[in-house]
Amino acid sequence: MHSEYEFQRRHRHATVEKQSALPLSIPELIGKLARVCDDKQIARILNRHGFPADENQTWSQSHVLQFRQQYNIAPFSQQQYAERNLVTLKQAAQILQVSMATISQLIQANIIQASQVIKHAPWEIDRQQLDKPAVKHYLSQMKKGSPVVYNKDQLPLNINEKHDKEQ
Repeated sequence: MHSEYEFQRRHRHATVEKQSALPLSIPELIGKLARVCDDKQIARILNRHGFPADENQTWSQSHVLQFRQQYNIAPFSQQQYAERNLVTLKQAAQILQVSMATISQLIQANIIQASQVIKHAPWEIDRQQLDKPAVKHYLSQMKKGSPVVYNKDQLPLNINEKHDKEQ
């Protein structure tokens, strides 16, 4: 038994459309990314979005370094990142002693406010967000094994309550 699949290849013009739809120029984008991640991560993000490098078709760590030097863009500094009171997704997970997936759920549920320069870039989380009562409540409910409700207006389904009323 065989299955046949057809895939569309990404064309160069689609990449150019993506690039022109970006509200930032490449130097501005790299400047913003350099505030939150190193050259290797910047190259990975640019390649993932399909932004072509000058003579090469893909970005490398050394190409990003040369580009930053050409445009006088400062390199990433973990110290400056920490001075801005920001933590990454991984750091937030370590601080709260939960998985990175749990932190992602908190961001998606809008319990933790976080931002990204562009999709696939590291999340920027204000350290104070981790101390919010809503975060502590969510984590305590999760550790108890209770169902966690994302929507504040939604009431949790309590099966035991219905069973208790019948008895």
